[in-house]
Amino acid sequence: MNTLSVSVRRLITAALLSLSFIPGTLMASEHEKTAGLLGGYTTRNSTAVAGIYFSYRFAPYYRMQPSIEYYFRKNNVDGFSFNLDNQFPIAIGAQKRCNFYPLAGFSYSTYSRFLSLVENKSTNNEEDTSRRTNRLGLNAGAGMEWFITPNMRLAVEAKCKLMKNYTCGVFSAAIGYIF
Repeated sequence: MNTLSVSVRRLITAALLSLSFIPGTLMASEHEKTAGLLGGYTTRNSTAVAGIYFSYRFAPYYRMQPSIEYYFRKNNVDGFSFNLDNQFPIAIGAQKRCNFYPLAGFSYSTYSRFLSLVENKSTNNEEDTSRRTNRLGLNAGAGMEWFITPNMRLAVEAKCKLMKNYTCGVFSAAIGYIF
């Protein structure tokens, strides 16, 4: 039993020491700003997504990324999503040109359901023929990014948007300008 406890202690000590070196391996570009475009797919309506984003790196291991996404109309439903995600980039490789990042954040989504002529009881064509649903939600996911040049970033991301009756997955690819 004593030999097992010594081995466990050594394993824990080695793990803690290796964790202490992680900040040195993270991308060390504090105050980095990126603006870009994204496109992808959402499972909510099985349709395409397009959007814009801006990110600001507060520390080598933390950045915040607000984004706006538009879900293209399919089956008479489209929507917008406003996100504020916290990302925690971890550099992969000795050259630090690739990062893996988990993310967590908040979203506000609004969906429009366009009514067919049968559903629309109005005889006046000027009235709104849509119903809007608004939801607050949580985002959780992960992504990979590659620094193609010192001023260009490519990324892929998968996240789950947890919302009442509107939970969905969003898979996207993005290109951004680093300044």
